[in-house]
Amino acid sequence: MHYAQRLLAALPSTRLGARAILAVLTAFGIILTTAGVAAMPLLNEGNAVEVEAEVLGVEEMIEVGAVRLAVRNRTEDDLAEMRRCVEHYAVADRTDDVQALVGIDYAFHDVILRTAGNQFVSSAVHPYRDALLGARFRATESSEVRSRVDAQHREILEAVEKQDEDRAVSLMQAHMAQTREDILAARERRDDEVSENL
Repeated sequence: MHYAQRLLAALPSTRLGARAILAVLTAFGIILTTAGVAAMPLLNEGNAVEVEAEVLGVEEMIEVGAVRLAVRNRTEDDLAEMRRCVEHYAVADRTDDVQALVGIDYAFHDVILRTAGNQFVSSAVHPYRDALLGARFRATESSEVRSRVDAQHREILEAVEKQDEDRAVSLMQAHMAQTREDILAARERRDDEVSENL
């Protein structure tokens, strides 16, 4: 089965919607198409860092736009779920549970993506996460990174609660830029520092 067919089958949307997502992924160069066949670009060690940086850039564009919409659309239930994520992150940090931390980090961002109110927003981010999972685990092993993520999530939550769109967008931009820096730095760790969480 071609990559495009597998992606279309996996996406939780209509066939037409999935084709729109494929068009966006193709426009960003994440998927290569020739004669109607889509394929993931071939990665090799020489361009993995470049691809990760590009994936992080796409993720940043989507997340920043999503938080703008989330500020406008959020409900009390959405805010309660974001608060739970922040609280659970702090608990997982105290127990040094890296796997839980990565999952809770994703859950926090998933609330924002879902709250944006557009089914394509969530669907657009999820394919990128797998490409960065190993580096996210390595980055999350750092207590300094975890402390920053906790503080940034709390600030983003506060801005969304107050419906301060400009501040939420600014905070998300800073958070995603820091995430990019942390993930790319984790990628550069020596082989003997590879995470046991992978």
